[in-house]
Amino acid sequence: MAETGVSKSELVVGRCYAGSRTGQPQKRRAPEGACTRELLERFIEVLTDTCNVTEAARAVDRTTGVIYRWRQKDPAFRAAWDRALDAGFAALEMELLRRARFGQDVTEYRTGEDGKEVPVKRVHSYCNRLGLAELFALRPERVSVEADARGWPMAYLYRVGENVARLASEDAAGRTAVVHLKSLHPLDDHYGLGCVGAAAGAVAIHNAATVWNKALLDNAARPSGALVFDPGEPGAVMSPEQFDRIKAEMEAGFQGAANAGRPMLLEGGLKWQAISLSPADMDFVALKAAAAREIALAFGVPPMLMGLPGDNAYANYREANRALWRQTILPLSEKILGGIAQGLGPWMPGVRLAVDLNKVPALVEERGSLWDRVSAADFRSREEKRAMLGVSRLLRGRRGTEWAIAGHVGDESFLLIEADALVALPDAYVRAGSLLTMLALGVGDVEPAEAALTVSGEALKPPSPVHLTIEVDGLGDRAIRWTRRSRSGWAWADYVDVPLGEEAERYRFRVMAGEMVVRSVEMLAPEYAYSAAMAAADEAAGGSALTLEIVQIGARGISRPLVGVIEI
Repeated sequence: MAETGVSKSELVVGRCYAGSRTGQPQKRRAPEGACTRELLERFIEVLTDTCNVTEAARAVDRTTGVIYRWRQKDPAFRAAWDRALDAGFAALEMELLRRARFGQDVTEYRTGEDGKEVPVKRVHSYCNRLGLAELFALRPERVSVEADARGWPMAYLYRVGENVARLASEDAAGRTAVVHLKSLHPLDDHYGLGCVGAAAGAVAIHNAATVWNKALLDNAARPSGALVFDPGEPGAVMSPEQFDRIKAEMEAGFQGAANAGRPMLLEGGLKWQAISLSPADMDFVALKAAAAREIALAFGVPPMLMGLPGDNAYANYREANRALWRQTILPLSEKILGGIAQGLGPWMPGVRLAVDLNKVPALVEERGSLWDRVSAADFRSREEKRAMLGVSRLLRGRRGTEWAIAGHVGDESFLLIEADALVALPDAYVRAGSLLTMLALGVGDVEPAEAALTVSGEALKPPSPVHLTIEVDGLGDRAIRWTRRSRSGWAWADYVDVPLGEEAERYRFRVMAGEMVVRSVEMLAPEYAYSAAMAAADEAAGGSALTLEIVQIGARGISRPLVGVIEI
């Protein structure tokens, strides 16, 4: 290397076939953009840390197209790539499990006056959503069950290399921490019996039949035979040297697919005696088809879809595909989704997981026929028809608009707003109280359509509080609590309290007797201690029919009230 003046990183990785005078591969300087050993090592290092091909390619200043061409040309690089991803994904799994079990420190932010996010405080957060999402992806061959003294699963051990993570079956609150789904096994309560296990024998037979048929093909489908030595003299035998020489010549000149059909020249009393295949030997083709049929049945797949002869139990492939969905895929999906929903129940009450049958191509005809029959059933109500079609519950009142539900009636026309069609207007045009005039000109219109709207500033106000609870103790004192919402955090992404979205957290608590305000208090926390003495004084001032109204005070207005009843 020293005498050439070329560093190790400048040599092209690969083999150069332009030999030098000595016959050795020539060393040549790597052209611009070439793959060098140093770049490959750096790429593999970053790929192991990030599991991201784009990031690793950026680290070596190459495009992903160049990287994938390297992978295609270099088997060693391809193998290193696969090992890096395996190691990276294993490390990622362990890190996600660590965060789900032990939590992590996160920073809470609020929106400042200039519209920028300002850090408020550091809190230790446990991301249940992260833990559950990762638990579903656990590879079953890495998980083992840890049973208690009675044989019930107490914990699960997840092994990745030498690392072992212990996952309790339930958390401290008794909620499901690991969702374990398995099929019935009469002799194994913990691990069950999967489709692969049920078909293991048939798979072994199918593989053995394939190896046997390949061996026959390698020998031109000709059976074995015997080379008979007839010396012509009683008691004469072949010497060991002659036997070894003939055996070596037979293996070199007449064995294998390349020598199939080659004529054999015999001498010295040698003759070839062919041995035919037995009926059992010739039945391996049928045995392979029978094994494939058993494998398909173990997985619940109609053999007709596998193209096996003699298994046309359905009129056509469409019916066989429909049977696959109805008899195998949908029942299995219901079992899996039902088990997951049951495990998520303590975390997300009322959660339901199901397959959208309207989006399954194989069931389009069935669903269309069902829609026609249900639509023609005039004796059914609208709600019953929706329930039969699986569309009985339509979401309304999203993003704090539940107050507007009462203003709509059944069969009312509505306008579908597509997110891609929305246009954001500058704040100067949409201040609360300003008049906004809009003009719409469609294709072929001569004059635009005009509409005016007074901006209410509804989106700038905080949404109303929710989840009102009133707890009364033995002395008649009431602990009143509620939950705030935020216009800056509709998605409960990390199961931590949503961002405030206001300059400060403030509430106004009122006790009302009709339209008369009996008591009005402002506070900084979503709770209020309403003593028995306060309730007696308010009853004396306004009567026994008392209600309460709670609003959140924002920088640009107050929310709509959360209304409750005080039972005196």
